[in-house]
Amino acid sequence: MLRFLVVWLLLTAAFLPTRATDCPPGSIPLVNAAKGYDWPQDYRRLEKKYSPSKVTISRLRPYFFAGANPKVCISIADLKRLSVTAQSVLSGQPDVFTKKFVAGVAGVANAQDTPVTPVTPAVLPAQTAPVATTQATEPTANGPNPALFADAADADTQQIATLQLDNERLAKKKDRLFALLMGMVFVWLLTIAGGWWFLIRKPNKVQENDQYAFLDKPTPTNTNTPANNQQAGMLHPKTDLNPMKQERDDALKQRDKAEQARRDAEEAFAAYRTQYPQKPQITQTGEATPIADSQDIKPEPEKTPEKAVFFLGTPSPAADGGMGTFLDIRQTQPDPRRSSYRFEPTNANGSEARFSFIDNPAIVSGAVRNPDTQLAPACDYGSVNANAQRIITETPGKARKQADVWIVIQKAKIRFA
Repeated sequence: MLRFLVVWLLLTAAFLPTRATDCPPGSIPLVNAAKGYDWPQDYRRLEKKYSPSKVTISRLRPYFFAGANPKVCISIADLKRLSVTAQSVLSGQPDVFTKKFVAGVAGVANAQDTPVTPVTPAVLPAQTAPVATTQATEPTANGPNPALFADAADADTQQIATLQLDNERLAKKKDRLFALLMGMVFVWLLTIAGGWWFLIRKPNKVQENDQYAFLDKPTPTNTNTPANNQQAGMLHPKTDLNPMKQERDDALKQRDKAEQARRDAEEAFAAYRTQYPQKPQITQTGEATPIADSQDIKPEPEKTPEKAVFFLGTPSPAADGGMGTFLDIRQTQPDPRRSSYRFEPTNANGSEARFSFIDNPAIVSGAVRNPDTQLAPACDYGSVNANAQRIITETPGKARKQADVWIVIQKAKIRFA
């Protein structure tokens, strides 16, 4: 980019036309900062001042302008004529600026050595031939009247016109070059913007969308895998919960099928015992051991499992907005990325447990930002304190396990601190 700007500045400096101040022999510039005059600018001021009045200020315009473009130089002969015409047109005006303009033109004209045919002001307002006098003294649109000044320096006037034409060509060339450079800059900026969008912004957006693409895929049956455990602990707050709901429904159906199969097996076994009663067993002494009645046989007490505390992730809200559910994806240690609640079994077979929210700063900050997904399905609370540093469980909640899902039967009561 820096290299391009340097080239652009060099080209602009090379092609910018400069105002010609070197006039051909026999002429002087109309603008001279060293001597303190700018006659085209002074004429514009006089034109604004006297255009509504009866002063024919337009007679001075051909000396300063060629059409709409200001002239650069004026020949000595035209300068003499300008001095005479200015005195004729502006004589008797009390304005200080007007007197200064007429005196300045006359002073510069008198300082030149080139003689010129004098034209006295008395000839201009002649009463005998006003039309002929006007035609003889007023300059035409292209310069002074050639009928009156046939012996003027035509070569100098032609050189001035050629110089002005060269300046116009350079100005047009500068405008075309400037437009071309601006077009190149626009195309360059447009190319950079398009490259940024297609090469940087768009791939990042696609990658961001792919980051959560797994949430739209059906959840596999075997959820007890490391990959699924990681996904379950890193659920996005806006995750679609339909796959988790479908998984819970499938687990409940499998549980019902297993219960029905167990009942069918018990009924079949009972029918088999009724049809084929068990024979008495013969001991080594030859005595028959009677079969004890099934009512007299006491079942062995189930081994009470250790009440190991475990940790689960974010609860899933119910469709009706009631009690939520937890996937039984356990963590033995609290992990702010994968666990939010602490579970402690309360019965022998571990099918019921009480739970409480983990008062960890990292977990609390996430819950405060997303209370509808992390707190509401399993907790009761008042208004949410967005600046809370702690979440204290006043009354633990209760949950019952069904297949691979823990269903909340009583929400925990929490408060923000």
